[in-house]
Amino acid sequence: MKKPPVPLPSSPFHYDLLPTASHSIHMVETFSLRNVCVIFRNESSASYRPQFLSRPSNPLQAVIHGFSEYAHRYSRITTVRPANKDEVDHLSTCNRHELGVALYFQSNNMFHAMFHAPPAWQHLLEHVRQVADHVFIPLVGYVAGRAWVKPPEWKAHAWEFSLRALTAKATEEIARDLGKLLSATCTCFGRVEGSTGYFSLASRQRSATLPVLHGWRSSALEHARAAVRLAAVTLRQNSVTHASLRALFIKRISGSRVIVNQVEVDDALRLLPMVQIVIMETLTLCEQILLASSAQTLIGVHGQALSHMVFLPPSPTHTAFVEILPKISTTVIRNKQHYMLLAELEQWQAIYLDWTFTTGTKHLIVHAQVNRSDTNCKPFVRRKAGGGLLRCNVTVPIGKFVRQVRSAVHHVCEDGELSGCVQALRQEGARSYPSV
Repeated sequence: MKKPPVPLPSSPFHYDLLPTASHSIHMVETFSLRNVCVIFRNESSASYRPQFLSRPSNPLQAVIHGFSEYAHRYSRITTVRPANKDEVDHLSTCNRHELGVALYFQSNNMFHAMFHAPPAWQHLLEHVRQVADHVFIPLVGYVAGRAWVKPPEWKAHAWEFSLRALTAKATEEIARDLGKLLSATCTCFGRVEGSTGYFSLASRQRSATLPVLHGWRSSALEHARAAVRLAAVTLRQNSVTHASLRALFIKRISGSRVIVNQVEVDDALRLLPMVQIVIMETLTLCEQILLASSAQTLIGVHGQALSHMVFLPPSPTHTAFVEILPKISTTVIRNKQHYMLLAELEQWQAIYLDWTFTTGTKHLIVHAQVNRSDTNCKPFVRRKAGGGLLRCNVTVPIGKFVRQVRSAVHHVCEDGELSGCVQALRQEGARSYPSV
């Protein structure tokens, strides 16, 4: 059942997506507009999609394209069109700012935000630094528009994730600015600088990819520290000193892919050295980023929270990544003749594997059986119809899990940078662990 569209304020402007005409200008990856206004439209199945209006004194008709990691191709995001005679008078009543900073917001998901945040940082950071009166404009994609939260819940974590390398604004200020922009009838700018570029950590051209990633990471960490005033803030979940934090286990307590035997997993982790259990939902995004940057190993069930692996220390520091992947018997799949599910499983396994290949992080996998007795677990139903493996909870094989975590901790201890690492491993060797 489709959700009803989010109501937008009554507007004197009409939302007219002009067809691609031969005389339209096509803008791809980066664009610059002068003296334009932005309005947000409401569609039958998506909300808060933007459209730019140019003034009659400087009429412009253009199509803005961006790369979709869902479709693996460039597609139209929005358009620029001249305001008509009836709309021109209303433009004088719009909110006004000197600079609009527009970036592609394809999905309210941090994993998908990583495809667009680094190129946005590359192109837009200097513009943000030079103009104090700036407003960030989400070029909301169809997928984000379907799930965009209604007011006043403007705290979209993936939107903050997209902006963190560009600004040190607090979470509340980012949310307030976003709500003001989306709630306004229209907002006008003297200039708009935009980015719809695409960044892939799966690229095999590491020499070109890593400098961008490291620059974006450093900027995001700098702004995160400023946003939480790191000197005066103690991370709520961090009960150990950062100097001994080797591994971070991300515990899921809500939604799907919750670990059914979490008590057994917790008991096993308590026997391991330098492993901290953290519930990311209880932390602000800035705290999550800073906590991930202080670890050398990230452990968790497949999901967007594992995107924080990009904040693990860069080479030459040894880092590791233990991913718990939902799994279902291939025999059952073949009996059901649901071969698309097999392809989906292979795709999940490759997603973060490509990231770790580029960053030089050791990637370890633990396959966890899905709990098909859950009412929400419908692995053979299409995801659009409310099914798919991502909705299933999982049972982790403790013996395999412990071996992979130990392997990860041994790997990061090989660099010998932190005191006490070897001693902790020796103490660990005297303990007993559950068998498979």
